[in-house]
Amino acid sequence: MQKTLSDLCVMVTRPKPQGQILCEKIKTLGGVPVYLPTIEIMPPENTTILKEQIAQLDQYDLIIFISPQAVSQSIPLIRKHWPMPPAKLKFLATGQGTANALHTAGFSTVIFPPEEWSTEGLLKLPILQNISQQKIALVRGEGGRELLADTLKARGANVTHFIAYRRTVPSLEKSESYASLLQQQKIDIIVCTSGESLHNLITLVGVANKSFLQDVALVVVSQRLVLLAKELQFTQVFLAGNASHNMIIDSLESYAKHHKRKSS
Repeated sequence: MQKTLSDLCVMVTRPKPQGQILCEKIKTLGGVPVYLPTIEIMPPENTTILKEQIAQLDQYDLIIFISPQAVSQSIPLIRKHWPMPPAKLKFLATGQGTANALHTAGFSTVIFPPEEWSTEGLLKLPILQNISQQKIALVRGEGGRELLADTLKARGANVTHFIAYRRTVPSLEKSESYASLLQQQKIDIIVCTSGESLHNLITLVGVANKSFLQDVALVVVSQRLVLLAKELQFTQVFLAGNASHNMIIDSLESYAKHHKRKSS
């Protein structure tokens, strides 16, 4: 295999397990991954409500999973109560990665945006246009954006939040070593796939190192994150086509070919 990322040092901030998978892909292509997951996925503090909601899934028309984490954290409970899913229930995902997670879990028919893998892309799907009085289960984590739920409600749907996980900032004992890599300009480029991840990255490496962080090239996966990165004063921001590993790798390969520091 061609080493298209030869010696490119990439800091990956995506949470487990997706972040680990991306690191392996980078390594296979000759890159040097530095793994700093900036979000830790935890179960909800109380799963009783989620279990009670899942028991009533046969009352819903649609179930939307917002991320692979939403799938992994909820499907075992869904399978336990519903070995066969309710007949009328349609499964939706925000993107290919989430759809793949559902396929792996045994759900063959999943509706998701063909290209724009995001909340905005999901909301453009024909199935979500005429949804007055439909009951929609939204499987998600605590907090996060409300655009999806608010828009579905504005279109007349009855939306119920199925809180399947919560996100926390990891406790990193060796955060100083990451800061040192930044200070020594060893990191060529950083991958961030959410606004929360980007904010947590700054927290984890320390405000004192923010200027070093801002000088490193950054790959993000949506125009919204481009704007956020610029607000946070990152000087080199590159947009991947979507959040898939293939598109992220494409952006890294383009950077390695055209932008990598000549002195590195």
